[in-house]
Amino acid sequence: MVSDNVSQDLGSAVFAASDTTTTINTSTIVNNAGVGIGGGIVATDELTIHQHNGDLNLNLLASGTVNISGTGAINLTGAINTNGSALTVNAASGIDLTSLALSSTAGGDITLTAGGNINTNDLISSGASSGNITLSSGGSINTFNGSNGSLDTRSVTATGDGGSVTLTAANGIAVGPINTQSGVQGGAGGAVRLESDGLVRVDGTVTSNFVSFPASISTAGFDAGGSIRIRHGGNGLIPFVVGDASLNGTSAAITTGNSFTILPTNSYRFSHSQPGIQILTNGAAGANLDTVIAGTEPINQTLTTEDLIRLIGRQAGGITTFDEDGGYTWTLPGNKALGGELADNEILQAFKKLDIFLSESYSPLSDEAAESTDDGSDNDGDDKTESVANIRETFKRIQDKRVLSPLSSMPSVNLMRSN
Repeated sequence: MVSDNVSQDLGSAVFAASDTTTTINTSTIVNNAGVGIGGGIVATDELTIHQHNGDLNLNLLASGTVNISGTGAINLTGAINTNGSALTVNAASGIDLTSLALSSTAGGDITLTAGGNINTNDLISSGASSGNITLSSGGSINTFNGSNGSLDTRSVTATGDGGSVTLTAANGIAVGPINTQSGVQGGAGGAVRLESDGLVRVDGTVTSNFVSFPASISTAGFDAGGSIRIRHGGNGLIPFVVGDASLNGTSAAITTGNSFTILPTNSYRFSHSQPGIQILTNGAAGANLDTVIAGTEPINQTLTTEDLIRLIGRQAGGITTFDEDGGYTWTLPGNKALGGELADNEILQAFKKLDIFLSESYSPLSDEAAESTDDGSDNDGDDKTESVANIRETFKRIQDKRVLSPLSSMPSVNLMRSN
């Protein structure tokens, strides 16, 4: 226990007693506006640090369990390898670990909780029995530090399970590649959960023994892949792009293994679900983008007619094409086609007729339609088909004047229909 009358410039402190918990309580340290230990703390057993006032700046070299809490900001430098023990950091303000080499190479859990932003370097909890990485921030989470910033909970043995990665942030997530893969001869991949009201970016790629393509998130496992859920604040205005991490998306593929993968380039303005992978957002058309990207100028927030046509075509499991004369066509499963003219401004009636047509002829939609994928072209047969109920919900939003005028104000439209 470090107690009364300890100078703020402590130099180096070494704690090496076995079977001992070492506690530093900074309420007993003078000049408590902030604590800085520049020479380093070396801890070979359990180390607990409580910071009561001000900021905490420490240079650590630890190889045991590390528990750090504080009412201010926590800034750590040096190196931590807990050798299978856990690392827990709780800060009322922010956490800055960007100058810290942080790992638990024998598989200890890493848990960071902050009322403000969390900024880190690489986070590694891989091991024979991998630990979990859990970050929770009242601000943003950013693991970038130059070329670093990966989150790694993969198994380092042939038959081990991968650990989970769970990131929750109010104002956005920007991280390096995520690897929760199992051993190559057995085990399951760890689950990945990325949750934010802001935008989510995952940049970089991981090395995989399970897939041959680059992936920004890989939860592949010999026995089973871990599930992936991403919830972002694009809200129907900013798409989540698999293949572009510049704003909201991943730079490479998302995969739970070969069977369940999203390859570049696929763009999802609204929520998308498929086996093992969910990309979720609130479909709030017309919401203010300033709530998504702080400090940006307002832009046109109204979905265009073309956007709506493409959306309905995708939800119906069809391919949308436009011709030079201003017409459009939905090519639907079973070699059926519906369409109309953009210039008539009668698109909404076409949507209503399409709803009736699908309800009578294509409910439930075929498995072929449900498995359609995005080829990134202007022919939009690319998102996973959703149910007819989703189409009706789109009509309801339209009738509520959230996008265009109500159906009652539109004249009827003649639809093409071919067999």
